[in-house]
Amino acid sequence: MDKKVVFLDIDGTIVDFFGNIPESTKTAIRKARENGHYMVVCSGRSKFQIAKEVLDLGIDGIVAAAGAYVEYEGKVVYHKCMTKEQREKLGHYLKDNNFIFSIQTDTRLITTENCKEKLTEGFVKAGASKKHIENTFGKMEIREDVWTPDNQEKAVYQTGPFPGDKVAADLAPDFENTPLSYNNQKNGGEITIAGVNKAIGMREFLKAAQVSVVNSVAVGDGPNDFEMIEFAGTGIAMGNAIPDLKDKADIVTTDINNDGIYNAFEKLGLL
Repeated sequence: MDKKVVFLDIDGTIVDFFGNIPESTKTAIRKARENGHYMVVCSGRSKFQIAKEVLDLGIDGIVAAAGAYVEYEGKVVYHKCMTKEQREKLGHYLKDNNFIFSIQTDTRLITTENCKEKLTEGFVKAGASKKHIENTFGKMEIREDVWTPDNQEKAVYQTGPFPGDKVAADLAPDFENTPLSYNNQKNGGEITIAGVNKAIGMREFLKAAQVSVVNSVAVGDGPNDFEMIEFAGTGIAMGNAIPDLKDKADIVTTDINNDGIYNAFEKLGLL
């Protein structure tokens, strides 16, 4: 069997929304690596937000910030950041319209004092563990001129005054807007640089690893996983995935807490 590169979403795929990693997932990743397959996280999280517990599973590469940041063999092979003009456009839009938001870089989150406390409320109400919240929001730079720091990759807003289609129209053609994968509020979203998505990050990783897309596998569950599922040689939706993603997938496995990763790997012969 040819070596496969398996791209794994984190939230809702590797880690449940309480911050737990199923034992069967740990076993599946270990066995697949022992059989020579690459395990790569492919997440909307920026690099610094990826928990040590995830990296310690045995991860061979990173696609972070929904495709804007890619590491192969410990080296950054792709990093797409906003231009100064894009930072100013996005920062003023979010702040002037009273969004509850954070802007992601590879080293920290940037937000305002007003947004700081409100950002964690949704996670607390959903029952997320303290460790899970710290991994997500632990490194924050509080400032009002949020557009000034460079290395800005994307933004996330928990709530805002407008529906997603208006946000997308207002920020076009520089940005794209995707519903949040961990928030059931209709006005929460993920704002990425136009043309940057998980499939772009996967392409850059495969190029660096010199592996054909035919030998790639992607596993996800949420709205920002469509491109990765469609791009991969084999696209797998978790049993807990949104319905539209299941429709696009080649395989639908069981839920995250019902051995979803293990069952998918077993079906593909990775174990």
